[in-house]
Amino acid sequence: MSELGKELFRSGFVSGMTTYQDHYPGHEQDHRIVIPVSIAGKFSTQMMVDTGGEWCVLDPEIIEYLWDEVLSSYDSDKDLRIRGQPYKGKIVRLPITIPAVEGEGIEIIAMIFVPILPAGAEWGLPNFIGMTGFLDRIRFAVDPDSRRYAFYFGHVD
Repeated sequence: MSELGKELFRSGFVSGMTTYQDHYPGHEQDHRIVIPVSIAGKFSTQMMVDTGGEWCVLDPEIIEYLWDEVLSSYDSDKDLRIRGQPYKGKIVRLPITIPAVEGEGIEIIAMIFVPILPAGAEWGLPNFIGMTGFLDRIRFAVDPDSRRYAFYFGHVD
């Protein structure tokens, strides 16, 4: 672990660390912070950290698979622009866990935007972790200079 990582743990700023990839699968040309997560303890996937994103965004097929685990859903249609494109969708609440490589993992009951796609359409964008309803509920730090890309996280007091 890097000196930064040791100090982040020592200070109590974070309680866990995972490694991240520098691109989303299938989008190798776009350098991003992509972390592994578990959704409702039943589905593991990669999500792109998007500090400019309003909500978490998930592929609608994932939510279909996990619909029985949804804690609540807001039926009113929401509008959200994703990479410049307007989408209609719904907001659902589901637990998302960042598993730890070091320290303890963290679980957040996340607010997730689920796009409503036209019949036959497929979701071709990444899954995103956004500010509202997730990143604003944790402390986090990124260390790209460590021997392995490190994403540190902890609960906000």
